[in-house]
Amino acid sequence: MPNEQETQIVFKSEMQDSVIEVEFKHDMNDIETIPVTETQLKIPSSWFPGTEDFFCVDQYPSVVNCSESDYHQIQACSNSFLSTLLDEDPWYQKAWDKVEQSRPMIIGNAAELYLELLAECIKEKKFEDLEHMNWKVGKILEKVAVMPVWKGEGSRKNQAAFKEQNEGKFIITEKEFDTIMIMLKSALQNRDFWDKLNGTWQTVVLWIEDGIPMKAMIDHITQNLKTRNIKTPGDFKTTDVGNESVFHDKLYKRNYDLQAYHYTKALETLFPDDKIGEFCWYVLETEYPYGSAVYYADDVILRSGEAKRNSALSIAKQIYAKGELSEFPNYSPDGPKELTLWDWQINKSLQIEQTYDE
Repeated sequence: MPNEQETQIVFKSEMQDSVIEVEFKHDMNDIETIPVTETQLKIPSSWFPGTEDFFCVDQYPSVVNCSESDYHQIQACSNSFLSTLLDEDPWYQKAWDKVEQSRPMIIGNAAELYLELLAECIKEKKFEDLEHMNWKVGKILEKVAVMPVWKGEGSRKNQAAFKEQNEGKFIITEKEFDTIMIMLKSALQNRDFWDKLNGTWQTVVLWIEDGIPMKAMIDHITQNLKTRNIKTPGDFKTTDVGNESVFHDKLYKRNYDLQAYHYTKALETLFPDDKIGEFCWYVLETEYPYGSAVYYADDVILRSGEAKRNSALSIAKQIYAKGELSEFPNYSPDGPKELTLWDWQINKSLQIEQTYDE
């Protein structure tokens, strides 16, 4: 392929004595595109949440260079939009509501930026150890603010002034910063992280699918010898518990399977002639024991994600065809709905009854 660049990466983890050699190939330039206009869409981009015009490029599919906040404002169908339609049925209005970031979300977003900077330093052979890292550069300087600890009189005023001064940034406490450093130490001990996390971060893809404007922000795309030079999408996850059993449960409940399929579809659209690698999740725990893992999706997970995504797209098409959203959700639209109990619930009641009869 033209415009192909190769970079030899050799680095040593502060937690390991072994040297890891990775050859990284990155090629995101050979994309076949076609011009598209609003009139060719079955659902106009303006119907989707956001304030930024989907038609910010001339041809689709396209890779767009934009910030995360700008990405969220692009009017198009996203993984989170589809997931919300599924989870909140019939309260579909929530898919248009602004998402207020929780503390875990803020810590997760900040941790990803620290992980990205660490990966770049390792890639450029500039990493010595975490204590000597300069974190006040690049995206972290622009997007993260660590709030000092103030005590006594005036502490609330100082906190309010700090938040106002750093509005729009991910504001974390010194304790949360220390937690992120522990998470990075854990990541440094997991060789699988660094075999893969040397590619392209936060790739924004816009494309048209069956007349619907689509978007995806893929946390990371790897293409190196470890992936046999196959483009491999991945997502960074922070969680309280990240072992296989718990993550497997979260995967289905939180529609990570839908995410895996949606992001894989984005790359397949960009590179229709290329094989796309298995979607990966890079997992770090935010609490003791601060474990790490790299999991990947098999074909069953992707098929499940495809089925969920198709269902959510059908819901979107039906809502658009109807022309309006209800102000309040009706949880029994077909009339009074009979309720019953699960077997385990009635069995528990019977066991309680037997206990008190003895």
